[in-house]
Amino acid sequence: MNETEPFYIKELKEQIGRIDHKIDEVLISTAKEFRRIDERFDEVDERFNGIDERFSKADLEFDSINNRLDRLESSNAEIKEDISKIEGHIGRYEVRAQNIEAILLEDHKPRIIALEKEVFA
Repeated sequence: MNETEPFYIKELKEQIGRIDHKIDEVLISTAKEFRRIDERFDEVDERFNGIDERFSKADLEFDSINNRLDRLESSNAEIKEDISKIEGHIGRYEVRAQNIEAILLEDHKPRIIALEKEVFA
């Protein structure tokens, strides 16, 4: 300090010095808090990375299940088609069986009666 400076300038310089000191304290404290916040964000990031990995695994499993379901649906459609064909064949065989029975009863009835008489006579 200069001895020739007026009193109010000296006082201002002292106040500025105290303000500078307070600003330094606030900056140091703020820097410490930001470091703590950064550490917390690092922890949160690690947790999110773990969750993200779990979701990735779940996505893979879901895709695998989806693929299996697609194959099952495809197989199911093929089975339904095969069953439909089989039912068609069964229907035709039922009609044939009914026709054969009618033919046997109507066309061959006299021969059956004659054979029964001969066999059981």
